[in-house]
Amino acid sequence: MSVTVIVPTHNRAKYIEACIGSVLTQSHEDFELIVVDDASTDGTHEILAALAKKDARIRLLRHPTNRGGPAARNLGLSLAKYDLIACMDDDDIMLPDRLKSQIRFMEENPDVSVLSSAAYMIDVDNKIIGKSVPTIDMERGLARKDPGLIVNIIHPTAMYRRDVVLGLGGYRNYLLDDRDLWGRMATAGFKIAVSPEPVLMHRRHSSIMTTRINEIFENGDFIDFNMIRRLNGNTEISLEQYREMLHSQSIWKKCRNWRLKRSAVAYRIATLHYSSGNWLPFMKNLAVALSLNPSKYVVRTIAKKGKYLLRKSTPKHILPLEMIFVIRIKDAGS
Repeated sequence: MSVTVIVPTHNRAKYIEACIGSVLTQSHEDFELIVVDDASTDGTHEILAALAKKDARIRLLRHPTNRGGPAARNLGLSLAKYDLIACMDDDDIMLPDRLKSQIRFMEENPDVSVLSSAAYMIDVDNKIIGKSVPTIDMERGLARKDPGLIVNIIHPTAMYRRDVVLGLGGYRNYLLDDRDLWGRMATAGFKIAVSPEPVLMHRRHSSIMTTRINEIFENGDFIDFNMIRRLNGNTEISLEQYREMLHSQSIWKKCRNWRLKRSAVAYRIATLHYSSGNWLPFMKNLAVALSLNPSKYVVRTIAKKGKYLLRKSTPKHILPLEMIFVIRIKDAGS
């Protein structure tokens, strides 16, 4: 079965060749690779052009101006030849059997519209810093109207059916455009599944997460709020209307929301610093999270510690790229 892999990219000269190489060396070879260069200026396009000359499966597209990830993904979707779409980030590395295993699952489960999988987390130097296994429970999440049980999946591990996503209008221009898409799929009645087997190395950039984390959390809360509105049979509101609604709340609700958000942000930053071995900021942010919301984060910290002990055999060394995959680029037309 054929599949389209879509990789949007912007200024990833450091990582893009490894990313593309990991796709081209998949054990399942029947695919097209659409790469959308979103107006890169650091040499990314030149690297991609050289690769495209050597392998006819690469379709290189380019935006003349930077339009963002959602626009790049939508362009790839609109031009894809095949119904199955494999998502991929421009700095991640596919494991060799990713396409083979996910295609098999989608063929055997025609009622599933999107499949997500686990991933090994790596830092900017290719060091494995953990393993992320998404957990969802759609039945319970829909019954409780709890987005956290439905949409917490890793976008670059996802494989979905093109017609379903296009029928919902594709990606919308949100910071967390993937979370918004999964929420719309769930409320429209489409089935989401998760496999516990890792399919790629997912790179984590702690600097980006920490500098934009408040914006990320606001967008996530806004997207979840609209998902609950849809489940209740109501229409969505805009981000501006959402901000106005929060501003008009009582002082008590504002203080409660601040405490919950501040603790969530602090805990998220703590996990990023923990992964990087930055112990002082890790302890500082963990202390903030535990003090503001002890009932939630004491339990979660204990659970995370237990998971760490269970998987402490996970390698923590730096992986040479040649050990992750062997670049094998087919000549065009071969």
